[in-house]
Amino acid sequence: KKEEFDSAKKVTYLTISEQIELIKNSFGLNMSAMAELLNISRPTAYAWLKGDPPKNQENIYHTDFVVSQAKIYSELNLERPDNFIKRPLFNGESLFSLLKMGKTISELEYAHIKELDLKESQTRAGGLKKNEFRTSDDVLDDLA
Repeated sequence: KKEEFDSAKKVTYLTISEQIELIKNSFGLNMSAMAELLNISRPTAYAWLKGDPPKNQENIYHTDFVVSQAKIYSELNLERPDNFIKRPLFNGESLFSLLKMGKTISELEYAHIKELDLKESQTRAGGLKKNEFRTSDDVLDDLA
């Protein structure tokens, strides 16, 4: 019984390279944007990807924070996750800028992103007829 209890209690830890991949893939970022999000240089991002550990506690805390948010974001199963990362959705701030500053995204804000993704995927599925144009008001109405 103790073995069963202990095995149920196990926590899976990701290596730094796994964390970098998770962040990059969850948000659909290139290496430059991912490095910017983590407040590090591109060479540092590549070093972490190879497995070199972060050198200061602040980087470790911020990376852990972004990883936790990346896990939540990936669970939304968005059709186009990269569509929302830099879009100013929250009082003029983007998800990217909020995460970069270390601000936690609420469940309500994530639900808003999911709703936008569903609306936009329905619009894409409907498509436009040949030579049909949409005004900016049409697009804003879809998002309202």
